[in-house]
Amino acid sequence: MEKQVGKVYVFSYGTLQDENFYKNIFSPETRKFKATLNGYAKCMDETNYFLIKKDIKSSVVGTVFEITSDELFAIDRWELFPQYSRFLETVYLEDEQDVLEEVYVYTKLEIGKYAIVPKEYLNSKDPRENETNLKSFLEIEKLSKDLPIFDGIFLFEASDEHFELIEKMSHPYFALIFTNNKIDEKSPISLILNTTAICIEDSGKKYIALTIFGRKDFATGVHYWSMFFDDEIKDNFEIKLTSLISQFKDVDKSWFSKDKLKYILTYTKNKEPKQKKLEIGIFQKAFNVQTNIFELDPFERFNRLLTIFFDYKKAKDF
Repeated sequence: MEKQVGKVYVFSYGTLQDENFYKNIFSPETRKFKATLNGYAKCMDETNYFLIKKDIKSSVVGTVFEITSDELFAIDRWELFPQYSRFLETVYLEDEQDVLEEVYVYTKLEIGKYAIVPKEYLNSKDPRENETNLKSFLEIEKLSKDLPIFDGIFLFEASDEHFELIEKMSHPYFALIFTNNKIDEKSPISLILNTTAICIEDSGKKYIALTIFGRKDFATGVHYWSMFFDDEIKDNFEIKLTSLISQFKDVDKSWFSKDKLKYILTYTKNKEPKQKKLEIGIFQKAFNVQTNIFELDPFERFNRLLTIFFDYKKAKDF
């Protein structure tokens, strides 16, 4: 099948096929195709979530959606990328009797044991739980639809011990929670960021990059920095880090402390294209890259942000 210019393609074997999802997230003109992914098996792990595993004798039935890059980023938010990461694969379109190359497929690293499940399973968790999660997600997407998309990195200096600890974690996923108790002590307001801890090194120093991908938020890097360090604001917030994976809830998190947080970096897409393709903004230790290009590959964006930051840091002694 011939691809449409400016479109991306994603294969779903789970809840993306629920019309409550795709009719609310994708354009009404979105095309969808019955499809099969050969050479993989549909599985479920001990968390009761789907994943796929290579299995030459198996196939996974699902749906291919023809979508925009912004809709792909919305899927990333729903799938809590990189808890569910994506890769490109070739799928077979049933009605067209044709193959389609370079289609995004999401999967995750299993937790505990996993088993193959029937092909017709659509929901992995309890449908009522999925419905509640989807409703909350759609409300947030609606509120944030006009906000710029960005990636963020909370950059912590790390000891050799903590660096090795995070490097060895199979599921380094954490919730970074900002709770404001001053507005209403009985009903505190919380801002929750789904983050991934990534180990990086530069100029002989080791860091843990607590990273968020493709977020839309009223808060910016400056706001986050202020919640940590501004004398007039910081006392209003309780900030804590907790593992998103119950099996790792007791892992050492002492590397997460204000004195070890050195920089907050953001990589933000311009809402409106400007003459300058890239602009750098700085407030204290909050460092923002404003760009017209927001790459499809989240780790390409991650590497680009870090390269720009460390080059600037060395040049300006920042």
